[in-house]
Amino acid sequence: MNYRGSSLSVPERIFAALPYTISLMAGIPAILLLANFLPNVPIVEILAPLLFIPFSLTRFLGPFANLIIFFGLFFFVVRNNDIKQFIRFHTMQSLMIGIAVSVTGLIGSLLGPTMAMFSALLSIVVSAGVVGVSIYSMILALMGNYTNIPLLSEASDAQTRY
Repeated sequence: MNYRGSSLSVPERIFAALPYTISLMAGIPAILLLANFLPNVPIVEILAPLLFIPFSLTRFLGPFANLIIFFGLFFFVVRNNDIKQFIRFHTMQSLMIGIAVSVTGLIGSLLGPTMAMFSALLSIVVSAGVVGVSIYSMILALMGNYTNIPLLSEASDAQTRY
C-alpha cells in the first residue's frame, strides 16, 4: 500500500524506518543462531550498524530502557498529530511487534521447565520472525510504502488514524 498523502522526503522515510531497529533487537537470538550456522556469511557485520542506536539507548537508559523507549515513542511520536501519519503508523507497528514478542516471551516463561524445549523453540521461531518482519517493514518504509502485516497493520492503523 502506498503512502496516502503528499510525497515523502528522504528524512521522513528514514524516520519511519528507524523504530524497526528497536524491534530488530528482539531478534538477536535468531541472528546469533543463524550466524553460527552460516559462519562464512557476515550476518552480524551487516546488521550491526542497524543495532547501534538501540544498543546505545539501552546502555544509556539503564535497566528500564525498553519501557522508557516504548512510552517515549508512544506518547511523543504515535500520539503527536503534528508528525505525519506515515511515521506514526510505522512507529506504532514497531511497538506492536515488540508487544507481540513480549507476549510470546511471557507464554514461554509460563510454560516453565517442563516444556523447556518447546519454549526454546518458540523463542527462536519468534526471533526469526521478528527479524524478517522488521527488515521487510524497514525496506518498505524506506521505499515510502505501508506494510500489510495481518493484525499488526490493522491495529497500528486504528491507533494512528487521526
